[in-house]
Amino acid sequence: MNSFVLDMFHRICKQASIVQKYAHKVALTAREIQTAVKLVFAEDFANNIIADVSKSFAIAIEPNSNSNKNSNLVFSSNKLATSLKKHRYAKRLGKDALVYLSATLQFLVCQLLDSAVALVEKQHKQRIEPRHIMLAVHDDDDLSSLMDMVCVPFAGVKPDSTGGNQEDARP
Repeated sequence: MNSFVLDMFHRICKQASIVQKYAHKVALTAREIQTAVKLVFAEDFANNIIADVSKSFAIAIEPNSNSNKNSNLVFSSNKLATSLKKHRYAKRLGKDALVYLSATLQFLVCQLLDSAVALVEKQHKQRIEPRHIMLAVHDDDDLSSLMDMVCVPFAGVKPDSTGGNQEDARP
């Protein structure tokens, strides 16, 4: 799960940094993060992300709100800011960019975990295992297009998407 979050973080931040440079902006803002989301993800999935994230973003940007405590965001804005500066994605950051990025990463993790939990409940299990995460990615079109070349450790082999037996294919 950690590698999934880091991969999505780097994909979004790389595109946001490119957008920022093309726009000749000094600071990275929520607008650049939103544009990066549109560039990284498929159109329908990006629209779902933006619609859901906008709700969290509106709550977090209200005056008199501490961005992580009042908006129920899991990812720390301070850690995201440190990571953005460490990897040199941006020299200056707007507070809104950190909140928007945090909400986006949280949405992606929730999307993946919701799919995995559905599989766990379907199999009457109690714990999410790497196999469930791999199958959740495989079953979801949006996530499978993002993670088509990703290998989930200890998850076993991907199910055969053709539906045929390999024994029939042998001469």
